[in-house]
Amino acid sequence: MTTNHNAAVIYARLSQRRDDGAADHSPAIERQVALCRQLATDHGLEVTATHVDDGVSAWAATARPGFETLLSDVTVGRARVVLAYAPDRLARNLGDYARLFDAAKRARVVFKFVVGGDVDPRDANQDFMSGVSALVSAHESALKSTRVRAANDQRAAQGRVHRGKRTFGYAANGVDLEPREAEALREVARRILAGDSLRSCARWLNEVGVLTAGGKAWAANTLKYSLLRPTLAGYIVHRGEVIEGVVGEQAAIFTEAEHAQLKAALATRARPDSRPNHRRGRAPSTLGTGLYRCICGETMTASRDKQGVDAYRCRATLLPKREGKHTTRRREPVDDLVGMVIAARLDSGDVQRLLAAQANDAGEGQRLAARRDEVRAELDDLADAVVSRALTVKQAATISTGLQAELGRLDAALAAADNTGVLELVGGVVDGQAWWNEASLEARRTLVSALVTVTLLPSKRGPGFKPESVGIEWKI
Repeated sequence: MTTNHNAAVIYARLSQRRDDGAADHSPAIERQVALCRQLATDHGLEVTATHVDDGVSAWAATARPGFETLLSDVTVGRARVVLAYAPDRLARNLGDYARLFDAAKRARVVFKFVVGGDVDPRDANQDFMSGVSALVSAHESALKSTRVRAANDQRAAQGRVHRGKRTFGYAANGVDLEPREAEALREVARRILAGDSLRSCARWLNEVGVLTAGGKAWAANTLKYSLLRPTLAGYIVHRGEVIEGVVGEQAAIFTEAEHAQLKAALATRARPDSRPNHRRGRAPSTLGTGLYRCICGETMTASRDKQGVDAYRCRATLLPKREGKHTTRRREPVDDLVGMVIAARLDSGDVQRLLAAQANDAGEGQRLAARRDEVRAELDDLADAVVSRALTVKQAATISTGLQAELGRLDAALAAADNTGVLELVGGVVDGQAWWNEASLEARRTLVSALVTVTLLPSKRGPGFKPESVGIEWKI
């Protein structure tokens, strides 16, 4: 306990910063501290410490490190006086008020305010009035919260966007487009509809230097939720729901039809473990790597021989001890043959018809996949609901537990469902060869994985490529 009867500590708090956050403390905090220092000078007090909570509300369920340090100083008697701008800067709820004033009463610490005079917790009348003041402050905070919520309801009904963190694709005002980001989203949408995966699109964005609104690298899930935001199609979302019949003031990146098409494509996309390239690491750069098979049953990998010829080689041949017979084939003629066979079947239209029939039979799987997508979106929206105070942290945690359990059940139910998403790739194809020529490598690999089993067979000796050495078995 301090023996310096003139020792004083300053506490300053600001609920929300309105500057750019570049300085250590906001101008409003600096003004509070300066006025408290002047108060100390006027009363001949020696300021021994200054504690600050900058941009932290006393009403929200948020840790206030400055307040907790102040409480510790008061409890152990490091100061005889606490200086603050006003009583509501110390506490705006009775719980914090009680903790601080009980500690001050035991340690014989008094409070001096720039606005509000002096308070001695040992004085029964002053203690009562301070309690009333804290209660009034708590009531004012509750009223403010109600007013803010009502204002947000009104903004949403008028189609005005919620002001908060910057959304990728939009400027800081939430209304105007950020041209480079908006065009990047459109390009990603085109790639998704052409059959590319979310992971490859996230990798592309990172490679070209178009990072998230927070300046971080993209991940597949982050990109998915960004693409599915209804606000990108001009909708207004309030408290996690789209307001029907209200057109947002923000510029739309996608049309309503494009948004629906993109949502459907992502909902029916294959689960990660059913796609040809689901493993971590470098993505395959050839059509048949990991898909084509050797006569021994092992998959093929791409390699280049001593003459510089690109070929497919059985993975087993890379092992020190290889037993049995294995095959090796030049890569280009094999890939050309596989492409021609698949394109010819696409031209006939029967692949599309069979896929459509399977999709109809798998209606329950599609329903499960759509619900899984909704659950993931709901989990993502929980954070926004907490930030906007539509939900408390405890309420959000309870909801999250239920959603996570449902997500586990949906994933288990989908594990046995055939949900390849291939129909989304080729449902409208009328010129198979043209589609194959223009499709991305990942889209081609998806089609090969879903439609055929390619086995490289032994070949008779002799010059030239022999098509009969490539076995193509249809899966549908």
